[in-house]
Amino acid sequence: MARLHAFWHMRATAGFFTMDFLNNSLLNRMKTLRELAPAFGMRWHACIALPLIFALTACGGGADPSADKPAAAQPIFTQGRLDPALKGPWRMLGTGQLVDWKDDGLHLFQEVKSRCYPDPQTLQSHVIDGFLFTKKQENEKTTVEIHASANTPSAVTLERVKEIPAHCRQPMSASHSDIFNVFWDIFDLDYAFFKERGIHWNERKAELEKLASAAQSAQDLQKIFVKALGDFNDYHTGVMHAENGTSVSYFNSGNTASYKMLRQAFEQQSDVDSLDEFQLTFLNGIQQSAMSRLGSSSGKLLNGALLWGVLPGNVGYIGLSQEIDYADGSNITRDRALIAAEMDRAISALQGTRALVLDLSVNNGGADAVSAEVAGRFSDRRRLAFTTRSHRPQGRAAQDWYVEPRGTKQYLKPVYLLTSDLTISAGETLTLMMRELPHVVHVGQPTAGSQSNKLEKSLPGPFHVTLSHEINTDSRGIVHEGRGIPPTVPVVIFDPADPQALTHGHGRALDKVLELIGR
Repeated sequence: MARLHAFWHMRATAGFFTMDFLNNSLLNRMKTLRELAPAFGMRWHACIALPLIFALTACGGGADPSADKPAAAQPIFTQGRLDPALKGPWRMLGTGQLVDWKDDGLHLFQEVKSRCYPDPQTLQSHVIDGFLFTKKQENEKTTVEIHASANTPSAVTLERVKEIPAHCRQPMSASHSDIFNVFWDIFDLDYAFFKERGIHWNERKAELEKLASAAQSAQDLQKIFVKALGDFNDYHTGVMHAENGTSVSYFNSGNTASYKMLRQAFEQQSDVDSLDEFQLTFLNGIQQSAMSRLGSSSGKLLNGALLWGVLPGNVGYIGLSQEIDYADGSNITRDRALIAAEMDRAISALQGTRALVLDLSVNNGGADAVSAEVAGRFSDRRRLAFTTRSHRPQGRAAQDWYVEPRGTKQYLKPVYLLTSDLTISAGETLTLMMRELPHVVHVGQPTAGSQSNKLEKSLPGPFHVTLSHEINTDSRGIVHEGRGIPPTVPVVIFDPADPQALTHGHGRALDKVLELIGR
């Protein structure tokens, strides 16, 4: 199973999909590094696979041009060969990881307080084919910044180290108590939002530590991890028990009101066997409802992620359900190209409309670099969208993300941005970008409040954890993690008090937005 690491800033969100969905539609493809992106900073729609190392947050339009770029960006690969300057041992700043970069990929080592142990997975380099790097030398210090493209901020910072310590290469004892203590220390070091989510982390340790010492099996230990994380309500935080690359059980702590409604609706029916299939059916219903209102429609594009057309009253419509996985076997570079081409077609076709609805109300996230491509089609000039900093930076600088004009044409007429608490991760960073534009009105319900990149780490033994380790502040210095991004104009979409909300709420919300536009 490939792993997405903080390397990518992909924010590949697991979104509200559960592990069966990840097994069926992601784990089978996680042999690619893109789906390992958590190590590279993806958000976990695909983020279950990469060590959030390369965190492809490329969410804004790009980096601040005044920022110190030590050298021109160079390709990581030339004619399929890894640049020799990247080979060897590094520390990945802000993630608590060491990397030994070889021709066959990135070999990872987890540093957790006094412990250090090898990660069983190798992050295969082809996932970042098309990425660039810049190198900086200051006295004895060598650092490398990894970029998704020439106009996106650093996704990851590597600092050269002399060697990987010998003890880091030795597998660590995997007793249940040892595994629990590593689990605990990882969250204690790197989880960024205990306060925002009302988690009194240290108060629950004594009870759980006692349970862990009495655990008789990996399944027992998984239950203890779930108990520890059960009330986080964070779609980027979870734990997976895997054997031989296959998930045995998976827990994601995201649990917003609309997701609770989905789960309850699933439990009250018998036609669909799995919750993941039920959720996909729900998404398809939302899209079909939108299509029924369109006088002309593109049909579903990019693996079903994109839909556009014209609503009654000559109002344009673009619906986007994810920012990743637009073609089988694609990586971030290809996904950016695919969304760029389709957005250019959509914006060109919709130029004659009098207003437009950008529907992110069911959006499971993906890569911020893709979000930047979308937002750029609505931007008139360059603006700061948000700033990302690591909870434990280890020397990694904060990264400013900008939204700026992209594509052949931009849509500068009134835009109504529709969100809900099923707008997750890269869907939320896209929301932050769109809110900076003066002709955009944010309507709907607050987003999920899970915006951080997802850091994924292997534990000793058959476990992997993911956690939110980066803090996003909008252009006004506000952190929306845990509470969601509030709309300017509230419009209820999925009302927990309405039994029909899942089937009719989205259509009613679209009708309400059309009323607002008609005023």
